[in-house]
Amino acid sequence: LTDAGEVSAKGEEISHVQFDSFRHTAGAERKVFAQTWEYMMNRIEQAIEEHGTADAYGCYVWSGAEARIFRHLASKHAGKVGIPSIDEVEAFITNQVIDQLETARALVFPAESYSIKKIANHIGFEWPMADASGANSTLWYARAVDGEPKELRESYRSMVRSYNQADTMAQV
Repeated sequence: LTDAGEVSAKGEEISHVQFDSFRHTAGAERKVFAQTWEYMMNRIEQAIEEHGTADAYGCYVWSGAEARIFRHLASKHAGKVGIPSIDEVEAFITNQVIDQLETARALVFPAESYSIKKIANHIGFEWPMADASGANSTLWYARAVDGEPKELRESYRSMVRSYNQADTMAQV
């Protein structure tokens, strides 16, 4: 998904790509991880083609949660089609993952807390919902999967997607 008109501080177009499933099954989890991994590997190939190096691609995270999740999913779904080995995940983490929390701390960014919400608010970014938090996004996901009434599930799915997109935009 590309947000027309949105640009980074460098004037580059900002895009948000999200792979998700609201089927809370191992198969759905594996499919989303495989799609995400394939996307990231394609971006590395694109960086090599355009810039001559894989170093031109970075996977930006906050607090290393994604690295822990990549390791967990590679281990849990080892040997399945499209799933990287633990060694491939470790190489990706070492070479491509950039933890912006570490950067903020290294810069001694003045904030009362180093949560992404506090840092982003400090520089003027706001989430589209007043009650944005990791805990609430987990609750919204649970309601999107099997909440009642069923008619509200799609609104929770939209909330989860909006929250995830806002997290991406905050990191940009």
